Amino acid sequence: MNEIETVKLRNGTEELRVYVSVVQMTLNRYLDKGNAPGAFYDLVQLSRDPGYELNFGPTKKILLDDGLVEMVDGKCVMHQCTRNIVLACTEDDGDDIRLVSPVAK
Repeated sequence: MNEIETVKLRNGTEELRVYVSVVQMTLNRYLDKGNAPGAFYDLVQLSRDPGYELNFGPTKKILLDDGLVEMVDGKCVMHQCTRNIVLACTEDDGDDIRLVSPVAK
């Protein structure tokens, strides 16, 4: 029987390796050639603050279509495993949010 492979993240959580890869690829796509930097920014903000409102431009639709958030009682919410991965994949130096490897060393 095949075991489901998990990976330990920088923030101490453990998530499915395949889902970590999917979220990383999606975040990279958002930033690649400016495809959806607003979606990237809003996803990071929502991961930090579950009360963050997604009201600007097409961000809500992009994140819903990509399965990174879902609508619950009229609000966009993020599953905890997605939040863990986004938080582990990003660093903020006060001016810029950048992608980093989420995997713990």
